[in-house]
Amino acid sequence: MLSDSPMKNLFLAMIAHGGELRLPVSLGGGVTPGDSLDEFKRGFANAQAPWHTHEVICDAQAYEELTAATSKAPDGFFPAYRA
Repeated sequence: MLSDSPMKNLFLAMIAHGGELRLPVSLGGGVTPGDSLDEFKRGFANAQAPWHTHEVICDAQAYEELTAATSKAPDGFFPAYRA
């Protein structure tokens, strides 16, 4: 029930507002194209667009502190503190 789901209501309000302004609304994708998170987010979006990210660390000290509190991430996993 939507009344029990504040986040879904927020998504619906964002999409409605985007529609009123004639602007696209996209929540991004999943981990891989077509995965369950991607499909979930597409259910709320009124548009799709390519999304590119980069593995850039802007605050190396903060990154190291966050990473130190986690177990070792698999090789290539970024950001490591989310492993």
